[in-house]
Amino acid sequence: MTFANSEFSTMVVSEQTDSAPRKTREGDRTLNYGFLQNFVGHYLRLAYEASYDDFAKRLGEDQLKPGYFSMLVIIRNNRGITQCELGESIGRDKSSVAKALRNLEDRGLIYRERDENDRRNYTSFLTDKGLETNERMEVKALEHTKHLDAVIEPERRDAVFGALSDLINLQHGSNDS
Repeated sequence: MTFANSEFSTMVVSEQTDSAPRKTREGDRTLNYGFLQNFVGHYLRLAYEASYDDFAKRLGEDQLKPGYFSMLVIIRNNRGITQCELGESIGRDKSSVAKALRNLEDRGLIYRERDENDRRNYTSFLTDKGLETNERMEVKALEHTKHLDAVIEPERRDAVFGALSDLINLQHGSNDS
């Protein structure tokens, strides 16, 4: 397997789970990844970086900060979603969501209204510009998904999603092993 991103040298690892030294892509130095050779979190971060870099390149002028696309999709599909609901859906805390919503609002992609049922909360909606941006981004996201599916291969896709879901469920206490 090969993992690469713009921030770090490419790391080539075998299917083995040992801590044997590995060559960098440039081949000029052999690195020993030690504990990281078997550390799932390390690979998840590298995989995220590689996936995000691919998506960001495809987005071009529509590129937003990580997670903003997810927020636009959730808001589009759940008109009037509250900040707490949005945070829960994307796994972010209230302050991170508030900052992101302000940014999206400043860009003219969303607008917020006071919740009629609870005046302390605001609900979020896409503007026309937000809807157009989201639609363009979804087309590019589909291209990105097809690219990742080709890399992962159909016979491994369900296993990858299953493993990721298991890891996500750790956060919610659903998998206490």
